Amino acid sequence: NPSNSFVAGFIGQMNFIEAKVVGDKISFENVTIEVPEQLQGKVVDGDIITIGIRPENMTNGEIKFSVDVEISEMLGSEQIAYFKIGNNKCSARLSADFNISEQLILGVNTDNMLFFDQLGKNFQTL
Repeated sequence: NPSNSFVAGFIGQMNFIEAKVVGDKISFENVTIEVPEQLQGKVVDGDIITIGIRPENMTNGEIKFSVDVEISEMLGSEQIAYFKIGNNKCSARLSADFNISEQLILGVNTDNMLFFDQLGKNFQTL
């Protein structure tokens, strides 16, 4: 686990998504998830946090949401879809045979998310 968002982005491509704690949930765009166990007692209602998700972890999870694809890029055995979540530029790494249309349904798991405070520190290392 990287200790901060700078290291997480430096080690490899990372999608950073701004989210808000609302009661016992975390919300971004049209997605709401339960506050994960590792954040309980570390965040309070109204906190703004950053969620980090690697592009390869954007498609196979239980938490589903849709995005509008701005552009896609074929890279041999895989392709990259680029889109925004809120004001955050993001990408998803997909297999070459994945059919990308203007709207893409993504799926993430909280196990594949990193959570950072407003200073960029990883909550798991606090």
